[in-house]
Amino acid sequence: MPSRKLMERMFGIGPVEHCTSITALQVKAVFDFWEEWERESAFERDVPFWALVWPAAAVLGRFILENTEWVKGKRVLDIGCGSGVSSIACALAGAAHVKANDIDPAALEMTSINAGLNGVSLELSGVNLLTADEICEVDTVLAADMFYSKHQADLLSGFLEKTRRCGAQVLIADAGRPFAPRNGTRLLWSRTVDVNKEVEGVERRTVNVITFDSVK
Repeated sequence: MPSRKLMERMFGIGPVEHCTSITALQVKAVFDFWEEWERESAFERDVPFWALVWPAAAVLGRFILENTEWVKGKRVLDIGCGSGVSSIACALAGAAHVKANDIDPAALEMTSINAGLNGVSLELSGVNLLTADEICEVDTVLAADMFYSKHQADLLSGFLEKTRRCGAQVLIADAGRPFAPRNGTRLLWSRTVDVNKEVEGVERRTVNVITFDSVK
């Protein structure tokens, strides 16, 4: 993680845009922060996806809070949890257990911070579930903005198929990424929201929350 001094200077705590029931620590200017983090640590850093709340995660969080039946009393896995907003929404919506998974240790640290800000408890997991030979015993799997590359999309699709065969339902939040699943899916919710143009390249994106019709 960056130094506490850098975090205090470049982050702020406030309600999540598009899901204001949740509070999160969020970067004020992600590219400035990324540059200063690299300067501070004296080597290149991966893109700090965990430093801000992506629109798909925020919209998925709001969907969950307004449609609690998808997670209430259930075991939930949030794969690629980022800053943890969707995981936190599940806990607030009454999930029996929430596992927030991400291969980036900084994302898990941010998720832990945000969980504390919202008074919820989450299990944190850093296992790469897309390549690990294990099946998670869960009832609902979340995946928000995880379909950027074909390679990752193929791995994720395979993992989701395994969980579905074990009886899990899947919620995907897609903000128009190129390799999100299209066939065999059902649209549950759609919201067009303002986004950070510096990050997204556009001023607005439509986020679709989808699920699969049935196991193949």
